[in-house]
Amino acid sequence: MVLEKLGSSIYDALKKIFGASVIDENVVRELIRDLQRALLQADVNVKLVLDLSKRVEERALKEELPPGIPRKEHVIKVVYEEIARLLGEKPAPLDIKPGKRNVFMLVGVQGSGKTTTAAKLARFLQKRGFKTALICADTFRAGALAQLSQLAAQINVPIYGDD
Repeated sequence: MVLEKLGSSIYDALKKIFGASVIDENVVRELIRDLQRALLQADVNVKLVLDLSKRVEERALKEELPPGIPRKEHVIKVVYEEIARLLGEKPAPLDIKPGKRNVFMLVGVQGSGKTTTAAKLARFLQKRGFKTALICADTFRAGALAQLSQLAAQINVPIYGDD
């Protein structure tokens, strides 16, 4: 839910670029304000938001346009590239040590799919011969243990937790 709202907020910010007849400093600054608002509402770290804002502004206004590319497309490409850079351009490899206990902690905003991802990860590792278990540490959300228990039962993985 939070990620959907973030995605639509970023899209709404970019729509202003589509509709602008001229892309000038004011339009870029308004885009950056909208991006900042969207990212901060999604609990993105303030320092990361400010870094992204600075890089987008710098590149959107000062970078030389590639031949044949309108400024609108360039600004949208810059936003895409900087958000991709913020998220990490390459996924980090899983460092799983066979025969040892490997612990994964999933952290994220409410509604971003951590519980489902935990079950999918357990199933992924189980299919590759690892012994897996799920531990419910969400002590605040009503129904968290029930949801994880249901998913664990579907993939035949033991679950630990307490209401």
